Amino acid sequence: MKIVDRYILFALIKPFLFCIISFFFLWIIYDLFDHLTDFVENKAPFRLILKFYLVQMPELAQIILPISYFFALLYVLSNMSHYRELVGMQSGGISLQRISITLFLISLLVAAFQYYLFFDLTPRATQRVSDTLNEIQGKPSNAHTFQQVIYKSPRSGIVWYAQTVDVAQRRAVQVEILIPHTETRRDSRKIFAAQAQYRTGIWELIRCRVVSFDEDGKTETQDIDSIQADFLTVSPHQMIAALRLPAHMTWSELRQFIFGNPHPSSIRMAPFLTQYYYRMAYPLLSPILFLFSIALAVTLERQNRAAPLFKCLLVLFLLLIWLNFSLALGNGYRIPAWLAAFNPIAVFGIAGLYLFAEKVGWIWILVHRYLPRQTTDEA
Repeated sequence: MKIVDRYILFALIKPFLFCIISFFFLWIIYDLFDHLTDFVENKAPFRLILKFYLVQMPELAQIILPISYFFALLYVLSNMSHYRELVGMQSGGISLQRISITLFLISLLVAAFQYYLFFDLTPRATQRVSDTLNEIQGKPSNAHTFQQVIYKSPRSGIVWYAQTVDVAQRRAVQVEILIPHTETRRDSRKIFAAQAQYRTGIWELIRCRVVSFDEDGKTETQDIDSIQADFLTVSPHQMIAALRLPAHMTWSELRQFIFGNPHPSSIRMAPFLTQYYYRMAYPLLSPILFLFSIALAVTLERQNRAAPLFKCLLVLFLLLIWLNFSLALGNGYRIPAWLAAFNPIAVFGIAGLYLFAEKVGWIWILVHRYLPRQTTDEA
């Protein structure tokens, strides 16, 4: 690592860590006013309060990392511009483009860490926060138990009604299963089971009553202690997937739910698809904000340091507003999910790249390469 890279890295680390820690404490103070009543009324021990805020860290880090990096960049670049350090580096043969490489690589590391958080830690953190709050309030954890579950298989048309589904124990209680005829799609059988256990890819129905319907409408009832229902292959995770919030699902669970089985309703799938593409798009905020910081914070003006800062804050504000508004349209099936997640990234990315190219001189290089050729052609 060269001296200039080490200098830029060490200059960036302190404000970056300061911004991260400051945002964490600001969020804790804000959230404490919201949950202070729960802590006092339930006499929550300090251990649970500490756990409640520690489990939120992956989710909070996902939000504040690109913003913290952006503010740290603005601080470092504005200081280096104010004290003419950038001018000194350029006088020594180090171009602004070369200085930008180190900062750009750091933005890619921040984005990579966000992808890592999105894969598993952030979704699970959301559920852990809810479980910890239930523990503080003395309520049982509902992370793996779902009530009043209704599921229809898109392929076979089999409809499930379950009073309770426990995903952790792979068990369902008070189950009613409607099995349609393959050709007529009318109900051919109805199975009532006191309990159902999912083992090795199929369901075992316990204490069952089977009601069969013939073509004339006559019924036949049969009580059976246990049925190995090899025609029922849907897993408990698939049954309750649509009941979970997309933000609570890990990336692998979300991908399996979206692409693993056909889904009849595009409107119902819109929030899941939007969340899926949002996790691909959001970490790209760090490289995009890096482009704007170089383009707007690097200046030769020593007196007016506030103007570039206000411009950068305006860009950040507009980007976040546009992103959230676009995601709302995607969740409501107003626009395609991929467009909802990526259109703010694409628009601001192109604008930031243009401003960055103008600042480092790429545009002038292209102009000077084009103008002589045009002059020669005219001659």
